[in-house]
Amino acid sequence: MSDDKGVSTPVYETELVTGIDVFEMAAVGTIVTDRTGCLRRVNPAFARLLGRDRDDLVGKSFSSLTSPDDVAVSLGVMQDLLNRTTDVAQFEKRYLRPDGSIVWAELHIRSIIDADGAVLEFLVQVIDITDRKLAEEAVERLHWQLEEAQSIAGLGSFEMDLNGAIRSSDELCRIFGRPTLEDVAGLMEVVHPDDRDTVDASVRACLEDHKPADLTHRLLRGEADGRWVQVRADWVVGDDGRDALVGTVLDITEKKLSEEALEYQAFHDTLTGLANRALFLDRVNYALKQRDAAPVAVLFLDLDDFKTVNDSLGHLAGDQLLVAIAQRLASVARVGDTVARFGGDEFAFLVEFGVMPQTVESIARRIEEVLRSPVLLGDSEVVVSASIGVATGQPLHDTAAVVLRNADLAMHLAKRNGKGRFELFHPGMEDESLKRFAITADLRHALDNGEFEVFYQPIVDSHDATPVGAEALVRWHHPRRGLVNPIDFIDVAESTGLIVPLGDWVLNEACRQAEAWRHAGVVDDGFYISVNLSARQLGEPSLVESVDRALRDSGLRPGALVLEVTESSLMLDFDAGLARLQALKALGLRIGLDDYGTGYSSLNRLRVLPVDIIKIDKSFIDQLGVDREGAALVKSVIDVTRALGLHSIAEGVELQSQRAILNEMKCDHIQGYLFAEPTPPADATRTLRRLGVHGSHLAKRRHQQKGTGRSSIDGPVTT
Repeated sequence: MSDDKGVSTPVYETELVTGIDVFEMAAVGTIVTDRTGCLRRVNPAFARLLGRDRDDLVGKSFSSLTSPDDVAVSLGVMQDLLNRTTDVAQFEKRYLRPDGSIVWAELHIRSIIDADGAVLEFLVQVIDITDRKLAEEAVERLHWQLEEAQSIAGLGSFEMDLNGAIRSSDELCRIFGRPTLEDVAGLMEVVHPDDRDTVDASVRACLEDHKPADLTHRLLRGEADGRWVQVRADWVVGDDGRDALVGTVLDITEKKLSEEALEYQAFHDTLTGLANRALFLDRVNYALKQRDAAPVAVLFLDLDDFKTVNDSLGHLAGDQLLVAIAQRLASVARVGDTVARFGGDEFAFLVEFGVMPQTVESIARRIEEVLRSPVLLGDSEVVVSASIGVATGQPLHDTAAVVLRNADLAMHLAKRNGKGRFELFHPGMEDESLKRFAITADLRHALDNGEFEVFYQPIVDSHDATPVGAEALVRWHHPRRGLVNPIDFIDVAESTGLIVPLGDWVLNEACRQAEAWRHAGVVDDGFYISVNLSARQLGEPSLVESVDRALRDSGLRPGALVLEVTESSLMLDFDAGLARLQALKALGLRIGLDDYGTGYSSLNRLRVLPVDIIKIDKSFIDQLGVDREGAALVKSVIDVTRALGLHSIAEGVELQSQRAILNEMKCDHIQGYLFAEPTPPADATRTLRRLGVHGSHLAKRRHQQKGTGRSSIDGPVTT
């Protein structure tokens, strides 16, 4: 029964009307308590609900049967009823059964008052809602588990109505970096500006046309704009008949970063960070496929004598050098240019816009300039140069493979022509490449087949042309090609490592021949033999042992041997080169610095180098009598050489006028075609005899005229 307030009439009052004890028969647990909450009457349904005997319940405190977590709530409700704040109340609480289990109940309480309005007792109906609460807890648990799973997976969910209002999961808010997401406008503020048009169009299509959405876009979260999400949504009709757009948002940032990292690794060099071969070729091909594009140019670079750095300083230092070179090359690149490392010590440079001969040459010279400065590797300063080949490609005509091959051919020509320079490709290089390939194959067997021979070019006193020494120069008698120019095979031997056994053979032959000449009286005891050392040989740990063995086997005294090194080979690793030269000097032989003036030696370094002879490069000698500045430079070198107590040799002398100028400058020795070209041992023997007789005659006449003569170098010269 209910009164006009909608509150159930106490069941025990109805029995006076019906004669039936409704209180006892009620299916719903019903109790009556006094003002203190003590149970005065309990029906069977309530006793069954709590799993207790009715007699045990009567007289019990209402709060004693309640779960401790709900006692405070129960007391608060009772107090409100006593204070007449309300006459009815409804709330949920938990009861404790004797076995410790919990019973959830929904309580409906009504105050029973007297005529004066005072509360006499409370009528309480107790409805078992345990199944419902367990179901709600299960749903809540599933919801929590879903939220947890979404958080772990980075998956958020949302529901959007036709008005654009959004209900979102906690994980979605976390992904978007907002405490709440209420509408589409708020969502768009988080979308990356570059992706907003795409996202807006997709949302509109879903809302207006009921089309599903599947898109990937970026988010803006403060200054961090690197978040990526994948959105999937579709239009559904709910059980309540309302249309809504429901979907998920998956945080795929880590996946995107991994994909980008893999893509970066696939197209970039891991050591230097430059583009790799694959990316470079792709960009060249793309540039060549543009119908209206201008020609492109490729510069292919190979570092000169890089292996010497690895051999002398170790691979870690070699890697550091490669990184430094990569940074310098990148500094030369213009906007739109591509710099790549092909592997090892090879680099490539793509000039894609505004390709003109002067532009490409300017870039090549700029590369030479930035490489010229020394690189500090630990305690060592290393100067490195590069041989550069340049080739151009025509759009819709050439391919990347063709342009790169042409640049590679030009690069090898630059190496053969002296290294540290650049060469422009021309069609004839293809024939030269085939020739070089054949030479490389034949060179491997030439030493075993006895195809090499040592030629000798005399070095004479600048005043009377008396032979004071001879330079040993290797020649190759190819069985089919005849005499092969050293320019065509020396750099091949250097790059393949064959220069080491070939150099040892030349050293032994030269020492043996010099001792044979001395023993036969062709030359005097002051005569020396000069042998070139390549950068590869200078980096060999066994070099000192090989030289010592050659001297002992031939019987040549150490002071009669001069080993020539170039500035460029020495500067690759100055400290290691200095130590190797000092070890050689300790054997008693002499050291010559070849091609002086073409490298990067400073006067301070020249003072500490254990050298005895300075050879002035032919390129400077050619300027004598032609260029005043060139002549001044030669004179300054000769003056410095004399001041340091060293001997000077001018190489490449071909004219009497050059000899006359060198005499005036007081150059010590001369070498060149003016006196003799390099010839085989038999011819060299005759030349030495002829020059020796002629020189002796001139020396005797000059002695008679001036009462003095010049001496040749004899023994090590100390600095």
